[in-house]
Amino acid sequence: MHMDTLIKKNNQRLLEALSRVSEKQLNKTQLSARLIESLTQFHNPNGDKFFNAYTQLPDLKPKSITVSEDTIKVLGDISKEKTSKIHDALFGLCPWRKGPFSVFDVEIDTEWHSNLKWDRIAPALPKLSGRRIIDIGCGSGYHMMRMASENPAFVLGVDPSPLYYFQFEALQKYLQLTMLHFAPLKLEDMTVFSHYFDLVVCMGVLYHQKSPLIA
Repeated sequence: MHMDTLIKKNNQRLLEALSRVSEKQLNKTQLSARLIESLTQFHNPNGDKFFNAYTQLPDLKPKSITVSEDTIKVLGDISKEKTSKIHDALFGLCPWRKGPFSVFDVEIDTEWHSNLKWDRIAPALPKLSGRRIIDIGCGSGYHMMRMASENPAFVLGVDPSPLYYFQFEALQKYLQLTMLHFAPLKLEDMTVFSHYFDLVVCMGVLYHQKSPLIA
């Protein structure tokens, strides 16, 4: 599969899911244009490298997944050969910052132990069941995956980085959490939504902005 084909397929899936939830609170034409524009940031040696690492992941069906514990886990019995392929593919997607993860016993001890932040913010969050949520600056999607354990209706992760895009895709290849979506967009692109989400999560982003108040 060509990289553009994968991304366009995911973008179409995202647009369809957003439209099912609400057409009135979404500028679909503008969002479509910005998603197409975002492809340009993938066309470079790093984008190719991360896509190639992702394509090395073997097709496997997990026995089970766990998203409600500190380490997000994909569980199953597989051969040493396939374990080696998963290891090489996932470590071709370094650096891993948000985590940790365990994929068929391949441990990803990420730079940040995001479970510690989750333990701090979770008590302050409203009930997530049935909610529409956006995680701005989502990275690999760790916090989105933790949210999935509470059955939200829809979770959109936003981050412009091709690295994080393919990290998320690599994990989703096995997790298959259908309520989760990823858009390679920036904070300033959020004007395409009009009071669309019930909850906005924005961590580690505002202090990077020239004007946090405008953001």
